[in-house]
Amino acid sequence: NEFLYLIDSSSDNIIANVFPNVKKMSWYGQVEDKILFWNDNELYVYFLKRKEKMLVTRLTKKIENAWWHPNGTYIFYKAANTLNIIELDNRDKRTKYELIKLDNKSPFIVNNGGDAIYYYSALNKSLIKQTLYQ
Repeated sequence: NEFLYLIDSSSDNIIANVFPNVKKMSWYGQVEDKILFWNDNELYVYFLKRKEKMLVTRLTKKIENAWWHPNGTYIFYKAANTLNIIELDNRDKRTKYELIKLDNKSPFIVNNGGDAIYYYSALNKSLIKQTLYQ
């Protein structure tokens, strides 16, 4: 039904947070308190310890996928076959970068260091490595 349920069963009273209209989600590590989730046009982060939801970006194009950068301060997202990265900060305007125009709808993978992206190019019929500089 496109709902995200976060249930805290650590106390006597079970506390649940319900977020409607969620397509997918991604934890930032197993011990961290950040959850990335999105629908077709909005990307959010929920901070478990602070119990705060933050809108990261709103787009007119459909968000196809999103992924945490390994350091947790950036988020990769794919919309309209373009791979982007956005800085997660508290300023009024977040820094966004368009990284790569992709020629298909295939997924992307970020390496553990966060300094390279891998994706399949249908045009070249090969796996492409794009190096990022931090």
